[in-house]
Amino acid sequence: MPRIRCKKILVVGDLIADAHHFAKHGGISTETGSVLGIHEKTELTWGGAGLLVRNLFALQAQVTFVSLLGNDEYASKIDEFTHKNLHKVFFKEPSRHTIVKERFLIDEKKVLRMNRGDSSPISKKTAAAVLQFVKKNIKSFDLILIADYRHGLMTEALAKNLIEEVHRVKKPIYIDSQVVRDVSNHNWYVGADVFCLNQKEAKSVDITFDEKDLEKSLGHLQKILNAENIIVKLGEAGSASLLGKIFMETPAAKVAARDPVGAGDAFFAALAVSSPPSKKALVFANRWAGLSTTILGTEPPTLSDLKKLKPQK
Repeated sequence: MPRIRCKKILVVGDLIADAHHFAKHGGISTETGSVLGIHEKTELTWGGAGLLVRNLFALQAQVTFVSLLGNDEYASKIDEFTHKNLHKVFFKEPSRHTIVKERFLIDEKKVLRMNRGDSSPISKKTAAAVLQFVKKNIKSFDLILIADYRHGLMTEALAKNLIEEVHRVKKPIYIDSQVVRDVSNHNWYVGADVFCLNQKEAKSVDITFDEKDLEKSLGHLQKILNAENIIVKLGEAGSASLLGKIFMETPAAKVAARDPVGAGDAFFAALAVSSPPSKKALVFANRWAGLSTTILGTEPPTLSDLKKLKPQK
């Protein structure tokens, strides 16, 4: 495990309410013929960029979290969460509905996922307030992370303004942005120090991306995004990276995976706390992400779990 260097981190990203409804199998409904679940418990946690933040806490980082909430019951519930290493900067828009992802599990098997919420772009007034906060406080952070889940917080103008401001004060900025309906917005973040992508995102940025020629493909991405460091997550195959001119492939951790949800956020968090990116940091990120898949649901691993994981040969 590399020495954790980045302690004060600014995260800007979409907070999602993750609701997990756990039930035991109750047979088949005589009314509808559908599977019947007997409710046991419901867990409400931070998802999206909030899961990234929770992983950072597990890795002992201090986090200022800039995000967006709606005006509803879910917003009130997830705003109650606190942590000794957390400073919340939540902007609220009265007409917005909070993004919620509900997962229904029967005997620990997922049977249904339901999404709701408002992903429309934030107002210009809110975007200006976000930018003003960053400008005022950016010098106090070691690292800036953008976790763009494409639920409205980040607009093209805000993204470009943030990149410009970060460069002005010479702070490192890492980008992890999702693809929505096969459309990438990574061009909003051109010039960032580190881009962390999965294979789908890499292909959305560059249609010629080829897993069989990773070094050349990462070089293309590096030029397109004008970035010093490109990291592509390859799932069970680990990750491939181009750090400056150095290409490397890092194997995945050998674990008994149960649930892949949240592995990307775990990877991004571990990479961040061991900044700048390096071979050791990538091995650590793969191990932390692998550990996250051994947990059913979106609870981050712990450092105690990490110590029990056998080192890679």
